[in-house]
Amino acid sequence: MDYRKHCIYHYNQTPEELALDCLDNSEQVFSGKSFTAWPSGSAYPEYFMFGEPHINYYEGSVLVDDIRLEVL
Repeated sequence: MDYRKHCIYHYNQTPEELALDCLDNSEQVFSGKSFTAWPSGSAYPEYFMFGEPHINYYEGSVLVDDIRLEVL
């Protein structure tokens, strides 16, 4: 997928790498508080994690005993 064409917001990018079409400086209001959805000059880091948080973080267990991190 071309992230510059489809605006992937959870991609570890610096502000310089973010496609200008993906910026959203519009003000939004939620619960009486204003915020900017995706302000110019901002970047959001990604954090490495195991599992699918929306499925398994309420119950169960996991054993991770063989991990290999490959840098592409």
